[in-house]
Amino acid sequence: MDLKKIEEKMDTLEKGLETLSAIVMEHEHSSPVSQMCEEVLKSGPVCTDAYKAFVEQRRYVLCKAFKALEDGEVKTFSEGIRKGWKEVHEKCK
Repeated sequence: MDLKKIEEKMDTLEKGLETLSAIVMEHEHSSPVSQMCEEVLKSGPVCTDAYKAFVEQRRYVLCKAFKALEDGEVKTFSEGIRKGWKEVHEKCK
């Protein structure tokens, strides 16, 4: 698959995430970040044990995205996702 096709697929995925975030965050003030997410964010991303780490990293990224969106740090859910993965990649080098 060439780079152009990958970029097109990523654009499509990001548009889907935008739609999903709009639906999920429709009731932003009545849906604060869950207690589970607060605990995940306090612990930080897991960087060891390949499979478990990936599952926990994904959980961390989603929680980070919702929290960043709720706190106004990002404008879109997909921006929050990118920010979360960036943080995970920096910590788990």
